[in-house]
Amino acid sequence: MIGGKLGEVLNKDIGALVKDAGKVLNADIGDLVRAKKVEAAATTDVATVFEPAYAKERLDETLVVRHNYAVPTGSDSAVLLPHTVGDFARSQYMPSGQIASDPVSAMYGLVGEGHDDAIIYITLTHCWDRLEAIERIASTKANLTRGTRIAADGTWIAGRMERGIALAWTRDAYCFTVHAPAGVGSLATFLKVFPY
Repeated sequence: MIGGKLGEVLNKDIGALVKDAGKVLNADIGDLVRAKKVEAAATTDVATVFEPAYAKERLDETLVVRHNYAVPTGSDSAVLLPHTVGDFARSQYMPSGQIASDPVSAMYGLVGEGHDDAIIYITLTHCWDRLEAIERIASTKANLTRGTRIAADGTWIAGRMERGIALAWTRDAYCFTVHAPAGVGSLATFLKVFPY
């Protein structure tokens, strides 16, 4: 029975030791986190500690109405959806689909650490003519859940999706649809540098 009592005492002592060590560790980590937040807040705007720079970007008419941007030409998907767009990049591999018959899709990500949520999905369709491209814009409305805005001439539509925001626009017979799950900030950042 002595071994049983000794085991019981050891278990209580080890349990108390582990419990106290956990309290000390939690207190030390809590102090460290609080110190880092205070240090960060003292050296920079508090909003920038918790949100990336692109999150402050907003959509405006110059980004949504794309008439001042270049008009795409040809059917080379590598030209129509370039490998890099500002600080965004897509895979080196060609976007999927043949521009002559199917919509072409690509996924762009903001290059650099801490930008995992800045993903842009883009689909490009080369239609028979400008009217067919505008019809495609109208069909995009079914995917939008709220906050939808449509151009009077039907050349663009913007709105919220179940997750994120989307914009579709035409340039001649080309129809671009862009979806940004992270929201307006990443979409606006992408649109500022997208050539079409």
